[in-house]
Amino acid sequence: MKKSAFFVLWLALFLIGCAAPQGPAPTETPSRTPDPYARLPTSITITEASLFSGPGNTGYEVTATLPAGEAVALMGIYGDFVQVHLANSQQVGFIWKDMVEEMPSNLQVLAVNDVPWIEEDFVYRNCMGPFTSINTDGTTVINDYSPGPGGYQLEGAPIQLGSQTQLTIAMETNNGKTAWIEMADVPFRSYGEWYLGYRRVTIFKGYNGYEGYSIEFRDGLKPDAITIPLTKLGDVPFHLIFIDPFGRKIQITDLVGNIKYEFTIPGIDYEGTSLSLPDGFFPEQTLYLSCASDGPTSVSFSEHTMSRAPAGVWEETEDPPPSLLTLARQHDIDIILPSVDWNFGDQRYATIVRQQSSMEYLVAEVSAPNFWLGKDNYNFDYLDHLTDFILQDGRKIMATIVYGPAPELVPEDIRNGSFTQDEYREILHDYVSTVTCRYKDKVSIWMIANESVGARVINAYDFWADKVGWNYVDLAFQWARGCDPDGILLLNDTQNENRSDPNTTLYADSMLATIRDMKARGIPLDAVGIQGHFFEPWESMVPPTKDGVIWTMQGYAELGVDVYITELDVNLSRVEGSHDEKWGYQAQIYKIMMDACLESGVCKGFGVFGIDDPHCWGICFPDFGCPPEVLPEALWFDADFKPKPAFYAVMESLQEH
Repeated sequence: MKKSAFFVLWLALFLIGCAAPQGPAPTETPSRTPDPYARLPTSITITEASLFSGPGNTGYEVTATLPAGEAVALMGIYGDFVQVHLANSQQVGFIWKDMVEEMPSNLQVLAVNDVPWIEEDFVYRNCMGPFTSINTDGTTVINDYSPGPGGYQLEGAPIQLGSQTQLTIAMETNNGKTAWIEMADVPFRSYGEWYLGYRRVTIFKGYNGYEGYSIEFRDGLKPDAITIPLTKLGDVPFHLIFIDPFGRKIQITDLVGNIKYEFTIPGIDYEGTSLSLPDGFFPEQTLYLSCASDGPTSVSFSEHTMSRAPAGVWEETEDPPPSLLTLARQHDIDIILPSVDWNFGDQRYATIVRQQSSMEYLVAEVSAPNFWLGKDNYNFDYLDHLTDFILQDGRKIMATIVYGPAPELVPEDIRNGSFTQDEYREILHDYVSTVTCRYKDKVSIWMIANESVGARVINAYDFWADKVGWNYVDLAFQWARGCDPDGILLLNDTQNENRSDPNTTLYADSMLATIRDMKARGIPLDAVGIQGHFFEPWESMVPPTKDGVIWTMQGYAELGVDVYITELDVNLSRVEGSHDEKWGYQAQIYKIMMDACLESGVCKGFGVFGIDDPHCWGICFPDFGCPPEVLPEALWFDADFKPKPAFYAVMESLQEH
């Protein structure tokens, strides 16, 4: 006991002797990582601001709206954006620097790797068409229900390249067909040489006999390309990296970051082919991405991420254009736009279709080669999915069936067959009945025997008139009514909107005579379509007048039919004047047509034959008096999907009435 007591006493004295002197409690030892907020003001206040997840007001999510007077700690600056830490929470984000009332002069400048990069799903952003689906495991699948060899190409919106841009890619087809991702410096256009002016970097899977990945380069000057099989990759996901925003240096790495290939621009030479790209692939620092296949196939993307270093620039955003649809509904008018299903990859295109139209026009989708495959042979998967997609969007459908002046829309085995007149009649009967019976609850308007009146007037070739006789028009209407008693059956043609010159007078008078004759004989005709293709190279340059169009529309209505403007466009390739003058003249024509539609009292729909100018179908040829490089610019929206004066002219007409 004595030894124990002595030991306890000794230990107590030792601890007292080692204790620190009495005084204030010691401060906490600093950690190895400095507190980023310790040296920054915590009482900085801001005006009302949006808090973004990264340094940008586009490409990043708005995570909070901060009220005026909010206290924040400033962590650093990146371009036009300040990284902040909210004083009353642990939330960190970025605000526009102009929202900071007193900006410290010594704020740390953040490096590109100190901030979140813009991350997007490039398939969702650029390739979401009617046939694209997202599986529960995140795999995105693009199905091509087209049986033909042409495949598809889904086009996307422009992408502003960062100081670096990285795509993570893994794709596979279900049947060994070729799939690819194309990155071009300009958007698609429907005219000119297919290669001219298109600088492109393309990643293929299963191309030219090689099952793995390949990369292809085109300089936009010649049709020749450099295609290199990426044999070092194998069949695994990889990164495609544009090291600079001009596409002058490109790396391909594995997912760990090991460089497998590196290409430096200018000066790509491969197997005797060289490319000239002094400014890189993307001289405007803009990339247009699209997904494609040679079909029919389903392409699965298991990796489809795009990461971009942010520019840190505040971008002035524009409000979306007002909806014509709301105004048109007040007049009980349908706004009709054509279906270009693969253009839905561009979300700007898809948004316009959904916001501006109440009806979608299937111009050729119910014909060959996508749907009508041959005698007694139909691709129902394709049309079922497409019509469901449109109806799920809340839009109605107008569809063309039987287009005699366009024999290319007849299946090849029928077009080149040796059938008797009775056999051709039965083939046509089967086609019309099959389509209208199956889709009678989906299609609101059936456009039957399109352009047959004009073909007969000018003695142009009409496949079905040649094989069956001109009575095929009556038969097609009767067969359609037999399947669809409630659908609107419409006869459509061109240059029939008024009597402004001998040519349009001939077409309009012929349409009036045809309607009168068909109605007298009891043919089930419900409506007439006025195409309204103005100033095409082969058509009149005389503009319509409002009174003339109203007179023609009311003349049709007096015979017992409704009237629809179905395919309006105003081609500017032969119109003289400055750019602004031409757009102003175009706007006048669009307004005349909408004014006439509304004031006639008989017009039920207003259709435009496209959305954006690069996808305009009308092309000018030298034989028609104008050079091919003169653009038609016939539609409502320009190449950037910005509304033109023509759009606002139609809106003005709807507001005035």
